Amino acid sequence: MRSFIAIYVISPILNIKNEKSITFNSGFNFFYNSKLNGWLVNKDFFNQIIFFHQSANDLSNGIPINIKYSESSYIILGLSAITENDFYKLSEFYKPKYLVLSKYRAKYLGIETSENLLIDIHNKSFDEITDISGISYKTVTLENFNTDDNFFNHLIYLASNLEIVPCFLLFEADDENLYRNYESLLIDFDDENLQNNFREISRSPLKLRNIDVPVEMVAFKSNFASKEHYAIIIGDGAKADTPLVRLHSACYTGDLFASITCDCYDQLHSAISKMAECGGGIIMYLMQEGRGIGLSNKLRCYHLQNNGLDTVDANLAMGFPDDVRIMWPAAAMLKIFGISKVNLLTNNPKKTQDLEKYGIIVESTVKHVAHTNSETDSYMEVKAKKMGHTL
Repeated sequence: MRSFIAIYVISPILNIKNEKSITFNSGFNFFYNSKLNGWLVNKDFFNQIIFFHQSANDLSNGIPINIKYSESSYIILGLSAITENDFYKLSEFYKPKYLVLSKYRAKYLGIETSENLLIDIHNKSFDEITDISGISYKTVTLENFNTDDNFFNHLIYLASNLEIVPCFLLFEADDENLYRNYESLLIDFDDENLQNNFREISRSPLKLRNIDVPVEMVAFKSNFASKEHYAIIIGDGAKADTPLVRLHSACYTGDLFASITCDCYDQLHSAISKMAECGGGIIMYLMQEGRGIGLSNKLRCYHLQNNGLDTVDANLAMGFPDDVRIMWPAAAMLKIFGISKVNLLTNNPKKTQDLEKYGIIVESTVKHVAHTNSETDSYMEVKAKKMGHTL
Protein backbone atom coordinates (compact mmCIF):
# COMPACT_ATOMS: atom_id res chain seq x y z
CA MET A 1 0.00 0.00 0.00
CA ARG A 2 1.39 3.42 -0.95
CA SER A 3 1.81 5.81 1.96
CA PHE A 4 0.74 9.44 1.72
CA ILE A 5 1.05 12.52 3.86
CA ALA A 6 -1.07 15.65 3.74
CA ILE A 7 0.36 19.06 2.88
CA TYR A 8 -1.56 22.30 3.09
CA VAL A 9 0.70 24.91 1.49
CA ILE A 10 1.08 24.61 -2.27
CA SER A 11 4.49 25.70 -3.53
CA PRO A 12 4.99 27.51 -6.88
CA ILE A 13 6.88 24.42 -8.08
CA LEU A 14 3.52 22.82 -8.78
CA ASN A 15 1.44 23.26 -11.91
CA ILE A 16 -2.26 23.48 -11.06
CA LYS A 17 -4.17 21.43 -13.64
CA ASN A 18 -7.64 21.64 -12.07
CA GLU A 19 -9.23 21.86 -8.66
CA LYS A 20 -8.87 18.12 -8.04
CA SER A 21 -5.24 17.39 -8.94
CA ILE A 22 -1.81 18.92 -9.25
CA THR A 23 1.10 17.60 -11.28
CA PHE A 24 4.66 18.06 -10.09
CA ASN A 25 6.87 19.30 -12.93
CA SER A 26 8.95 16.14 -12.73
CA GLY A 27 5.76 14.17 -13.41
CA PHE A 28 4.83 13.35 -9.81
CA ASN A 29 1.13 13.66 -9.01
CA PHE A 30 -0.52 15.30 -6.02
CA PHE A 31 -4.15 14.48 -5.21
CA TYR A 32 -6.76 16.49 -3.36
CA ASN A 33 -8.63 14.82 -0.49
CA SER A 34 -11.91 16.59 0.29
CA LYS A 35 -12.27 14.94 3.71
CA LEU A 36 -8.85 16.16 4.85
CA ASN A 37 -9.21 19.41 2.92
CA GLY A 38 -5.57 19.02 1.90
CA TRP A 39 -3.29 17.77 -0.85
CA LEU A 40 -1.74 14.31 -0.69
CA VAL A 41 1.76 13.45 -1.83
CA ASN A 42 3.63 10.17 -1.81
CA LYS A 43 5.49 10.10 1.52
CA ASP A 44 8.64 8.42 0.23
CA PHE A 45 9.12 10.96 -2.56
CA PHE A 46 8.39 13.90 -0.26
CA ASN A 47 10.92 12.62 2.29
CA GLN A 48 13.47 12.16 -0.48
CA ILE A 49 13.19 15.84 -1.41
CA ILE A 50 13.64 16.84 2.23
CA PHE A 51 16.58 14.49 2.78
CA PHE A 52 18.30 15.68 -0.39
CA HIS A 53 18.25 19.30 0.75
CA GLN A 54 19.27 18.34 4.29
CA SER A 55 22.17 16.23 3.00
CA ALA A 56 23.34 18.88 0.54
CA ASN A 57 23.12 21.60 3.18
CA ASP A 58 25.01 19.49 5.73
CA LEU A 59 27.81 18.63 3.29
CA SER A 60 28.06 22.27 2.24
CA ASN A 61 28.40 23.38 5.87
CA GLY A 62 30.88 20.71 6.95
CA ILE A 63 28.42 18.55 8.87
CA PRO A 64 28.95 14.75 8.59
CA ILE A 65 26.10 12.71 7.15
CA ASN A 66 25.41 9.04 7.85
CA ILE A 67 24.61 6.97 4.76
CA LYS A 68 23.76 3.31 4.17
CA TYR A 69 24.90 2.10 0.76
CA SER A 70 25.23 -1.41 -0.68
CA GLU A 71 25.06 -3.20 2.68
CA SER A 72 27.61 -0.81 4.20
CA SER A 73 27.21 2.22 6.43
CA TYR A 74 29.41 5.29 6.12
CA ILE A 75 29.99 8.62 7.78
CA ILE A 76 30.68 11.07 4.91
CA LEU A 77 32.38 14.43 5.30
CA GLY A 78 33.94 16.90 2.89
CA LEU A 79 37.70 16.90 3.48
CA SER A 80 37.99 20.68 3.20
CA ALA A 81 35.61 21.04 6.17
CA ILE A 82 37.56 18.98 8.71
CA THR A 83 40.60 19.85 10.82
CA GLU A 84 43.37 17.44 11.78
CA ASN A 85 42.11 17.37 15.37
CA ASP A 86 38.54 16.62 14.21
CA PHE A 87 39.80 13.84 11.93
CA TYR A 88 41.55 12.00 14.75
CA LYS A 89 38.63 12.52 17.14
CA LEU A 90 36.23 11.05 14.58
CA SER A 91 38.69 8.19 13.98
CA GLU A 92 38.32 7.16 17.63
CA PHE A 93 34.70 6.22 16.95
CA TYR A 94 34.68 5.33 13.25
CA LYS A 95 37.32 3.64 11.11
CA PRO A 96 38.68 5.76 8.21
CA LYS A 97 37.89 3.79 5.06
CA TYR A 98 38.13 5.71 1.77
CA LEU A 99 39.01 9.02 0.23
CA VAL A 100 36.78 9.81 -2.76
CA LEU A 101 38.96 11.71 -5.24
CA SER A 102 37.80 13.36 -8.46
CA LYS A 103 39.06 12.10 -11.80
CA TYR A 104 40.38 15.60 -12.57
CA ARG A 105 42.70 15.57 -9.56
CA ALA A 106 43.69 11.99 -10.46
CA LYS A 107 44.60 13.03 -14.00
CA TYR A 108 46.62 15.94 -12.67
CA LEU A 109 48.57 13.40 -10.58
CA GLY A 110 49.26 11.31 -13.68
CA ILE A 111 46.51 8.68 -13.41
CA GLU A 112 44.76 8.12 -16.74
CA THR A 113 41.17 7.45 -15.74
CA SER A 114 37.67 8.35 -16.82
CA GLU A 115 36.32 7.53 -13.34
CA ASN A 116 36.68 9.09 -9.92
CA LEU A 117 38.85 7.15 -7.47
CA LEU A 118 38.34 5.43 -4.13
CA ILE A 119 41.60 5.46 -2.18
CA ASP A 120 42.13 3.25 0.86
CA ILE A 121 43.09 5.51 3.80
CA HIS A 122 42.84 3.12 6.76
CA ASN A 123 46.59 3.40 7.42
CA LYS A 124 47.20 6.97 6.23
CA SER A 125 47.80 10.06 8.34
CA PHE A 126 45.76 13.23 7.98
CA ASP A 127 48.72 14.99 6.34
CA GLU A 128 49.04 12.20 3.77
CA ILE A 129 45.33 12.44 2.99
CA THR A 130 45.40 16.22 2.49
CA ASP A 131 48.47 15.85 0.25
CA ILE A 132 46.55 13.41 -1.96
CA SER A 133 43.50 15.68 -2.10
CA GLY A 134 45.38 18.78 -3.25
CA ILE A 135 44.17 20.91 -0.34
CA SER A 136 47.76 21.16 0.92
CA TYR A 137 48.83 22.22 -2.63
CA LYS A 138 51.22 19.25 -2.91
CA THR A 139 51.77 16.73 -5.70
CA VAL A 140 52.03 13.06 -4.71
CA THR A 141 52.24 9.60 -6.30
CA LEU A 142 48.99 7.63 -6.08
CA GLU A 143 49.01 3.95 -5.19
CA ASN A 144 46.39 1.36 -4.16
CA PHE A 145 43.21 2.86 -5.55
CA ASN A 146 39.97 1.59 -7.07
CA THR A 147 37.67 3.22 -9.59
CA ASP A 148 34.51 4.72 -8.19
CA ASP A 149 30.91 3.61 -8.79
CA ASN A 150 27.76 5.57 -9.51
CA PHE A 151 26.94 6.73 -6.00
CA PHE A 152 30.32 8.19 -5.17
CA ASN A 153 30.50 9.69 -8.66
CA HIS A 154 27.33 11.50 -7.69
CA LEU A 155 29.03 12.87 -4.57
CA ILE A 156 31.74 14.45 -6.73
CA TYR A 157 29.12 15.96 -9.04
CA LEU A 158 27.25 17.30 -6.02
CA ALA A 159 30.45 18.90 -4.67
CA SER A 160 30.83 21.07 -7.76
CA ASN A 161 27.26 22.32 -7.42
CA LEU A 162 27.82 23.06 -3.71
CA GLU A 163 31.11 24.86 -4.47
CA ILE A 164 33.11 22.66 -2.09
CA VAL A 165 36.35 20.82 -2.85
CA PRO A 166 35.36 17.57 -4.67
CA CYS A 167 37.03 15.27 -2.16
CA PHE A 168 35.26 13.29 0.58
CA LEU A 169 36.26 11.22 3.60
CA LEU A 170 34.35 8.00 4.23
CA PHE A 171 34.40 6.40 7.68
CA GLU A 172 32.97 2.95 8.32
CA ALA A 173 29.96 3.05 10.62
CA ASP A 174 28.14 0.16 12.28
CA ASP A 175 25.28 2.26 13.60
CA GLU A 176 22.02 0.72 12.40
CA ASN A 177 20.02 3.78 13.43
CA LEU A 178 20.85 5.53 10.18
CA TYR A 179 20.11 9.17 9.61
CA ARG A 180 19.24 8.79 5.93
CA ASN A 181 19.65 6.46 2.98
CA TYR A 182 21.96 7.07 0.05
CA GLU A 183 19.05 7.53 -2.38
CA SER A 184 18.45 10.92 -0.73
CA LEU A 185 21.45 12.21 -2.69
CA LEU A 186 20.40 10.79 -6.03
CA ILE A 187 17.48 13.04 -7.00
CA ASP A 188 17.91 13.93 -10.66
CA PHE A 189 16.94 17.58 -11.01
CA ASP A 190 17.56 17.73 -14.74
CA ASP A 191 18.02 20.98 -16.64
CA GLU A 192 14.52 20.91 -18.15
CA ASN A 193 12.94 20.50 -14.73
CA LEU A 194 15.03 23.33 -13.31
CA GLN A 195 14.15 25.64 -16.21
CA ASN A 196 10.45 24.92 -15.79
CA ASN A 197 10.66 26.00 -12.15
CA PHE A 198 12.70 29.15 -12.78
CA ARG A 199 10.80 32.31 -11.95
CA GLU A 200 11.19 36.04 -11.43
CA ILE A 201 11.26 37.00 -7.75
CA SER A 202 11.96 40.75 -7.77
CA ARG A 203 13.01 43.71 -9.93
CA SER A 204 13.97 47.36 -9.61
CA PRO A 205 15.34 50.23 -11.72
CA LEU A 206 19.04 50.99 -11.27
CA LYS A 207 20.99 54.17 -11.80
CA LEU A 208 24.47 53.43 -13.12
CA ARG A 209 27.37 55.83 -13.27
CA ASN A 210 27.97 57.29 -16.76
CA ILE A 211 24.98 55.41 -18.25
CA ASP A 212 22.22 57.69 -19.57
CA VAL A 213 19.67 55.06 -20.64
CA PRO A 214 17.23 53.35 -18.23
CA VAL A 215 18.58 50.26 -16.46
CA GLU A 216 16.59 47.61 -14.62
CA MET A 217 17.78 44.61 -12.60
CA VAL A 218 15.61 41.50 -12.35
CA ALA A 219 16.25 38.62 -9.93
CA PHE A 220 15.36 35.00 -10.71
CA LYS A 221 15.45 31.75 -8.77
CA SER A 222 14.57 28.08 -9.16
CA ASN A 223 12.71 26.25 -6.40
CA PHE A 224 15.21 23.39 -6.70
CA ALA A 225 18.39 25.47 -6.41
CA SER A 226 19.66 27.90 -3.81
CA LYS A 227 21.36 30.39 -6.13
CA GLU A 228 19.73 33.48 -7.55
CA HIS A 229 20.69 34.74 -11.01
CA TYR A 230 20.11 38.21 -12.43
CA ALA A 231 19.28 40.00 -15.66
CA ILE A 232 20.50 43.58 -16.05
CA ILE A 233 18.37 45.18 -18.76
CA ILE A 234 20.08 48.11 -20.46
CA GLY A 235 17.77 50.52 -22.32
CA ASP A 236 15.22 48.71 -24.49
CA GLY A 237 17.14 45.43 -24.42
CA ALA A 238 14.20 43.28 -23.33
CA LYS A 239 11.93 44.74 -26.04
CA ALA A 240 14.17 43.98 -29.02
CA ASP A 241 13.38 41.02 -31.27
CA THR A 242 17.04 40.00 -31.26
CA PRO A 243 18.77 41.80 -28.38
CA LEU A 244 22.48 42.07 -27.75
CA VAL A 245 23.15 39.70 -24.83
CA ARG A 246 26.17 39.06 -22.67
CA LEU A 247 26.47 36.02 -20.35
CA HIS A 248 28.64 37.19 -17.47
CA SER A 249 29.57 34.99 -14.52
CA ALA A 250 30.08 36.71 -11.18
CA CYS A 251 33.69 37.56 -10.32
CA TYR A 252 34.10 39.16 -6.90
CA THR A 253 37.81 39.80 -7.34
CA GLY A 254 37.35 41.35 -10.78
CA ASP A 255 33.86 42.88 -10.79
CA LEU A 256 34.08 44.32 -7.26
CA PHE A 257 37.78 44.93 -6.66
CA ALA A 258 38.98 45.45 -10.26
CA SER A 259 41.65 42.75 -9.97
CA ILE A 260 44.14 42.94 -12.83
CA THR A 261 44.71 39.16 -12.92
CA CYS A 262 41.57 38.65 -15.05
CA ASP A 263 39.61 40.65 -17.62
CA CYS A 264 36.19 40.34 -15.93
CA TYR A 265 35.89 43.96 -14.74
CA ASP A 266 36.67 45.37 -18.17
CA GLN A 267 34.43 42.84 -19.93
CA LEU A 268 31.45 43.66 -17.70
CA HIS A 269 31.72 47.43 -17.89
CA SER A 270 32.59 47.60 -21.57
CA ALA A 271 29.56 45.40 -22.31
CA ILE A 272 27.27 47.76 -20.37
CA SER A 273 28.71 50.77 -22.20
CA LYS A 274 28.40 49.11 -25.59
CA MET A 275 24.76 48.19 -24.94
CA ALA A 276 23.94 51.72 -23.77
CA GLU A 277 25.51 53.18 -26.90
CA CYS A 278 23.59 50.90 -29.28
CA GLY A 279 20.20 51.42 -27.62
CA GLY A 280 20.02 48.44 -25.33
CA GLY A 281 20.95 44.91 -24.38
CA ILE A 282 20.83 42.43 -21.52
CA ILE A 283 23.59 41.30 -19.17
CA MET A 284 22.76 37.84 -17.82
CA TYR A 285 24.63 38.02 -14.50
CA LEU A 286 25.13 34.41 -13.39
CA MET A 287 26.18 33.66 -9.81
CA GLN A 288 28.96 31.25 -10.74
CA GLU A 289 32.09 32.65 -9.15
CA GLY A 290 35.38 31.18 -10.33
CA ARG A 291 33.84 29.49 -13.40
CA GLY A 292 31.47 27.73 -11.02
CA ILE A 293 33.76 26.55 -8.19
CA GLY A 294 33.03 29.36 -5.70
CA LEU A 295 35.20 32.07 -4.20
CA SER A 296 37.02 30.02 -1.54
CA ASN A 297 38.07 27.42 -4.11
CA LYS A 298 38.98 30.15 -6.57
CA LEU A 299 41.35 31.57 -3.95
CA ARG A 300 42.89 28.11 -3.57
CA CYS A 301 43.43 28.07 -7.32
CA TYR A 302 44.93 31.57 -7.20
CA HIS A 303 47.46 30.24 -4.69
CA LEU A 304 48.45 27.54 -7.19
CA GLN A 305 48.59 30.08 -10.02
CA ASN A 306 50.92 32.25 -7.97
CA ASN A 307 53.18 29.20 -7.77
CA GLY A 308 53.32 28.57 -11.51
CA LEU A 309 50.13 26.78 -12.62
CA ASP A 310 47.81 28.31 -15.18
CA THR A 311 44.08 28.84 -14.60
CA VAL A 312 43.09 25.49 -16.14
CA ASP A 313 45.73 23.33 -14.43
CA ALA A 314 44.99 24.99 -11.08
CA ASN A 315 41.37 23.82 -11.35
CA LEU A 316 42.46 20.30 -12.22
CA ALA A 317 44.94 20.23 -9.33
CA MET A 318 42.07 21.02 -6.94
CA GLY A 319 39.91 18.28 -8.46
CA PHE A 320 37.64 20.46 -10.60
CA PRO A 321 37.15 20.46 -14.37
CA ASP A 322 38.33 23.63 -16.10
CA ASP A 323 34.79 25.02 -16.22
CA VAL A 324 31.76 23.82 -14.23
CA ARG A 325 29.40 26.65 -15.13
CA ILE A 326 25.86 26.00 -16.31
CA MET A 327 24.06 28.16 -18.87
CA TRP A 328 20.46 27.01 -18.55
CA PRO A 329 19.64 29.90 -16.12
CA ALA A 330 20.50 32.40 -18.86
CA ALA A 331 18.27 30.56 -21.35
CA ALA A 332 15.46 30.36 -18.79
CA MET A 333 15.61 34.11 -18.08
CA LEU A 334 15.53 34.93 -21.79
CA LYS A 335 12.51 32.68 -22.32
CA ILE A 336 10.66 34.38 -19.46
CA PHE A 337 11.27 37.70 -21.24
CA GLY A 338 9.81 36.14 -24.40
CA ILE A 339 13.17 36.20 -26.19
CA SER A 340 14.02 33.26 -28.46
CA LYS A 341 16.98 34.62 -30.44
CA VAL A 342 19.94 36.84 -29.56
CA ASN A 343 23.12 38.45 -30.79
CA LEU A 344 25.66 37.11 -28.32
CA LEU A 345 28.52 39.27 -27.07
CA THR A 346 31.21 36.66 -26.43
CA ASN A 347 34.57 35.17 -27.35
CA ASN A 348 33.60 31.77 -25.94
CA PRO A 349 32.09 29.31 -28.48
CA LYS A 350 30.84 27.09 -25.65
CA LYS A 351 28.42 29.79 -24.51
CA THR A 352 26.92 29.83 -27.99
CA GLN A 353 26.61 26.04 -28.00
CA ASP A 354 25.04 25.96 -24.53
CA LEU A 355 22.45 28.65 -25.28
CA GLU A 356 21.39 26.83 -28.44
CA LYS A 357 21.29 23.55 -26.51
CA TYR A 358 18.67 25.12 -24.24
CA GLY A 359 16.54 26.47 -27.07
CA ILE A 360 17.87 30.00 -27.70
CA ILE A 361 18.89 30.79 -31.28
CA VAL A 362 22.18 32.69 -31.56
CA GLU A 363 21.76 34.81 -34.69
CA SER A 364 25.31 36.13 -34.49
CA THR A 365 28.27 36.38 -32.14
CA VAL A 366 29.88 39.74 -31.49
CA LYS A 367 33.53 39.64 -30.51
CA HIS A 368 34.15 41.14 -27.08
CA VAL A 369 37.74 42.21 -26.51
CA ALA A 370 38.32 44.15 -23.31
CA HIS A 371 41.35 46.09 -22.16
CA THR A 372 44.21 43.86 -21.05
CA ASN A 373 47.53 44.40 -19.30
CA SER A 374 50.78 42.54 -18.77
CA GLU A 375 49.25 40.68 -15.81
CA THR A 376 46.46 39.20 -17.94
CA ASP A 377 48.51 38.29 -21.04
CA SER A 378 49.25 34.71 -19.96
CA TYR A 379 45.68 34.29 -18.66
CA MET A 380 44.25 35.33 -22.03
CA GLU A 381 46.66 33.02 -23.84
CA VAL A 382 45.44 30.04 -21.78
CA LYS A 383 41.80 30.94 -22.48
CA ALA A 384 42.57 30.86 -26.20
CA LYS A 385 44.77 27.75 -26.30
CA LYS A 386 43.13 25.53 -23.69
CA MET A 387 39.53 26.75 -23.56
CA GLY A 388 38.92 27.58 -27.21
CA HIS A 389 38.20 31.30 -26.85
CA THR A 390 38.52 33.37 -30.02
CA LEU A 391 40.73 36.31 -29.05
